[in-house]
Amino acid sequence: MELIATVLQQWRPIASLSILGYLGICQALRFRRLHDLQRRFPMRTKEELASMTVDQAYEIQRIVMDWEFPYMVDKALNFALFKTYGIPTISSLLQKTTEFSAKNTAGKRAVDTTILIGEFLNNPPSSKRACSGISRMNYIHSKYQRAGKISNPDMLYTLALFALEPSRWIARHEWRALTPLELCAFGVFWKSVGDAMGISYPPLLASDEWRDGLHWLDELAAWADAYEAEYMVPAQSNRAVADHTTKILTYGMPESEGFTKFGRLVTATLMDERLRIAMMYDKPPAWLQSVVDATLKMRKFVMRYAALPRRTAFGFLSEEPDKETGKLYRKVYLAEPWYVPERYKWSVQGALRWVFGLALPAKQWQSEGYVVEEVGPFAMKGQGLQEFEKGVEDLMGSGRGGCPFGKI
Repeated sequence: MELIATVLQQWRPIASLSILGYLGICQALRFRRLHDLQRRFPMRTKEELASMTVDQAYEIQRIVMDWEFPYMVDKALNFALFKTYGIPTISSLLQKTTEFSAKNTAGKRAVDTTILIGEFLNNPPSSKRACSGISRMNYIHSKYQRAGKISNPDMLYTLALFALEPSRWIARHEWRALTPLELCAFGVFWKSVGDAMGISYPPLLASDEWRDGLHWLDELAAWADAYEAEYMVPAQSNRAVADHTTKILTYGMPESEGFTKFGRLVTATLMDERLRIAMMYDKPPAWLQSVVDATLKMRKFVMRYAALPRRTAFGFLSEEPDKETGKLYRKVYLAEPWYVPERYKWSVQGALRWVFGLALPAKQWQSEGYVVEEVGPFAMKGQGLQEFEKGVEDLMGSGRGGCPFGKI
């Protein structure tokens, strides 16, 4: 016992110094990437921010999404899509098409949506992949727009959520908030996406000319809040589409009423009161809300003071087509393994999923991968394919990488 006590006494100072040294390294490196970003894009004045191009905004946003806050941005974008279901005009259309409200299609359609968005988030604005993602999305929407089933305000509201939710989640749950440079980048990037989708801003927003991405983002936030106050109301279609999405989020849990109800309660802890009421979800018990809040706060503390910066960029889509199939594929998945190569089964993650009886890549999940023009409903051929290809060509030739506010 005396020997053990002597050893512990000798190693205690070493252990303490090691811990302090590690924490010191964390502090020294934690803001290094932000400082590098600010040196690379020295835009501090309103005039300098006003000249930000979409190409610059894309690079800044990629650093935020892939290096600084990949986990929280991923959750925020998923929640942005989920939040649109709180608007009855949106949820009722999704319910009628059954794309997001039927068990056998909801999972794939949710994946398809993230893929199309991922294509223009993860590739340069003027690239063929980015323009293909937007063109395919435009083609899918066009059928409903021509039929008067998708309104311009609903399109703008959906765009607003994807532009705004990441910065909101980062501000609430991450180790630092976004800087004006980063926020401006989000405004510039998503304004360009809205332009490419043909969304009209006046007379919905307060003005038709904006100084920079920050100005546009502020007006968009004010309009979206007012839109929610008027149109985010309870509806059975909201609940139906939300329930299927919640089942995707709780994939792998036993399919019993108790677990399903618990999944809805956990989801409700992340909602504001207006959205929860619109979704017709029960208010979560105080203890569950406290547990979720405490977990997020603990993560925030650990990330700020005791975690080293990422050494590799996050990416859930392949950079290049698969050598065997010639198609693109997903590299990670949460629930159903759509478009994930079968070789994933032999990875450590695949082995763990096999142990717990979760789905593994197979032909039924289109493990050979995807091509952008086939993602989503409405298979294109003939005139539809020509419309898609012309859309890609027009976008690639539209100068998407420039400043969307016409400052340069």
